[in-house]
Amino acid sequence: MTEQNSDGQKTARKERGHIAAIIALAAVAVVAVAWFWTTRQPQDSVLPNGIIVIGGGAFATALIAYVRDMDASDVFEMLGSIVMGLLSVIGAILLGIWNWFLGLIGLD
Repeated sequence: MTEQNSDGQKTARKERGHIAAIIALAAVAVVAVAWFWTTRQPQDSVLPNGIIVIGGGAFATALIAYVRDMDASDVFEMLGSIVMGLLSVIGAILLGIWNWFLGLIGLD
């Protein structure tokens, strides 16, 4: 009986994690649309700024809920992916600076 109960709890935790991930994606989509709309409007519009802040808060909350339902190995995998992504962005920036420098001295 306890095996069935623990399996049910694991399934419920996975479902909560998936729901949190869906909410996080929806919040990011709302923030992206509001940000895009803000770039197309005059400077005096205030409503999208509030939407961006609320959407960012909803994204952070859903992300925290998603991470809380992860195992330790999943969290370390996610942190590794974040670090590798950050290193690749830094590498791309440095490559762009290097190519600009080579173009500046005429060696491109």
